[in-house]
Order: sequence, then C-alpha cells, then structure tokens
Amino acid sequence: MNKTQFIKTVLLRGLRKYCPRCGQGQIFRSLFKMNIACPVCKQEFSREGGAMIGGMYVSAAITQTFAILLIVSVWVFTDWSPTFSIAVCAPLAALFSFWFLPYSKAIWVSVDYLIDVFSGESTLPPYTNPEDRWNL
Repeated sequence: MNKTQFIKTVLLRGLRKYCPRCGQGQIFRSLFKMNIACPVCKQEFSREGGAMIGGMYVSAAITQTFAILLIVSVWVFTDWSPTFSIAVCAPLAALFSFWFLPYSKAIWVSVDYLIDVFSGESTLPPYTNPEDRWNL
C-alpha cells in the first residue's frame, strides 16, 4: 500500500468512527463518550490533555461551512423573511454541530495517528522495515 492509499484508508476509518490503526475497534462506546484506547489493538485515542483541540477546529470549520451553505441556499432558493430564515437556519446549524461532533473527534484521532506514523512517535510499535508502516 502506498502512502496515498494509507492516508485515505486511515481517514476513511475515522469517518466510520473506527480505530485508525486496525480498523476494527470502535472509537466511541456511546454517542459522545470516547474509548480511551482501541478495544482491539490498544491504540490510545487521546494521550494527553488538549489532544482533542484539533477535533474542535475540525468541528468548527465544518459546522461553519455547513451554516454558510445553508444560509446561502435559503437566501437564494426561498423568499423567506430574514427573521424566519434565522429561525430555521440557526437550530439546523446547532443540530448539525451536535451530530457532527463525534465525527470531528474521530477524524482528529485519525489525523493524530497519521502524524504519529509520519513522525515516528514512540506510541507506535517499532517497525523492523520502515515500509511496513504502510501495510495495514
């Protein structure tokens, strides 16, 4: 597996909310509660305080993009008043934010794992052959 396929596989695992390392263990044990580590391969998901700050940035960026697209769509495709548009769009954006939060955390777990793989962090198992890291 080449690097591009490896990155794609890891990020898709995150979108499915599965462990970026093994692809079998679930990142969440309930809707908003993360497992500390993968129940299958024991990969830690949040190793230190502040490790999920990146997930907050992912969530904010995607939610803001959704809200902008929603507002522009309502503005272009409807003749609703500004008050009614806000009354519809604000709750939808808030609901989207809550729905997307677990996905943003899972995506960040995958990004964090990729950073570890490419930097050779000590939390990963040692590889005897450097090319083994791309074989999932």
